[in-house]
Amino acid sequence: GFPLPCLWYSVRGEVKTTPQSVTLVNEHIVGGLVIAGEPSARVRDFHALPLLPIWPRVLGNIAFWSLIWWLVPTALIAWRRRRRSRRGLCQGCGYDLVGIAVGEDKQTTCPECGAAWKLSEDPAPQSPALEETREGGG
Repeated sequence: GFPLPCLWYSVRGEVKTTPQSVTLVNEHIVGGLVIAGEPSARVRDFHALPLLPIWPRVLGNIAFWSLIWWLVPTALIAWRRRRRSRRGLCQGCGYDLVGIAVGEDKQTTCPECGAAWKLSEDPAPQSPALEETREGGG
């Protein structure tokens, strides 16, 4: 998995000791599928697909990708709303609000989608910045 490796396997067998060497005999893989080679070859020529989950890492990967999939659209929507507000457009539908009547409470309603917007306190020289009020929606 990415960003955390989250699967594992093990190689089991019997150790055979001689005065010249130590070898693994009757080896078999547990929790994985052999792709190529024999387990005794180890890193050089042996490849296996791990199948046993490491649950904390699986949950970490789920949390990471959930955050990414939530953050990207949320950031794009916020950026689009901010850009529309700076241009004097309705943040919900993009309708041009320049020239629309503003009440004493510095609030206006979009004639296109019906969302209620309040002018922000931050003055913008080109166009009025707008804030959504609780009554509006769009």
